[in-house]
Amino acid sequence: MKRRSLLLMVAVVLSLLCWWLWRSHLQLPRDAVKSSPSQEAPSSAQHDGKEATTTAGPTNPVTDRAAAETEYKRSRLEKLRSIAQKSNKPIEFFGVVLDQDNNPIPGVKVTLSIRTAKEVAPGVVDDLFDTPVLTTGPDGKFSLTDATGALLSLKALEKPGYEASEKSLNRAHYWYWRDPSQVFHPDAAHPEVFRMWKLIGAEKLVRQERMTRIPYDGHPVAFDLLSGRETTVGGDLRVSLSRAQQPVKWGQRNY
Repeated sequence: MKRRSLLLMVAVVLSLLCWWLWRSHLQLPRDAVKSSPSQEAPSSAQHDGKEATTTAGPTNPVTDRAAAETEYKRSRLEKLRSIAQKSNKPIEFFGVVLDQDNNPIPGVKVTLSIRTAKEVAPGVVDDLFDTPVLTTGPDGKFSLTDATGALLSLKALEKPGYEASEKSLNRAHYWYWRDPSQVFHPDAAHPEVFRMWKLIGAEKLVRQERMTRIPYDGHPVAFDLLSGRETTVGGDLRVSLSRAQQPVKWGQRNY
């Protein structure tokens, strides 16, 4: 009896042990899946991928436009600086001032105008004008050899008792930076000629009164205006008279 009970108890214990082992065998894979490093890696990789996509994000139109405007202004300023540097060429100029009789005029005040390109403020390039003043020597000549710029112009010629020729002032423009065919080439041996008229005052008026007969057959009568006399050679004034009706009766009103 006791032996049977002992065997029964052993069988029960073995049954419980087998059940416990079977249940443990079913739960181990689930725990292994949760704690397996090989299963967590894909999830982590997918999460990192999402973060990379979110970080890149769409571009900002306002920021892009501001950056483009900044780059345009910088490029334009560099171009203007380059043009200003290239346009300011060394200037040499040689001139002479003569009167109406081709005599040189000393002591003439010559005012020139030179256009230069400079950066007048940070980022601002503009044209400026220098006005050097020179004086003609005993031979009526003047020269400029220590200037730079793109364009030289004659602004004024001044001396008491003389008047500058308008033609000299209006046509006196010389390019030193432009199309090669328009660039001025100075020559000290052949200076540019400018004119001034010597003011000698008004001429004395001569008044003549002359009574003479003028033939009406078209034959001219000549007069010397200084003497007031008739002349047969040359003459300053020639007068002729022609009429179709000959003769005319004294007192006739229409002829």
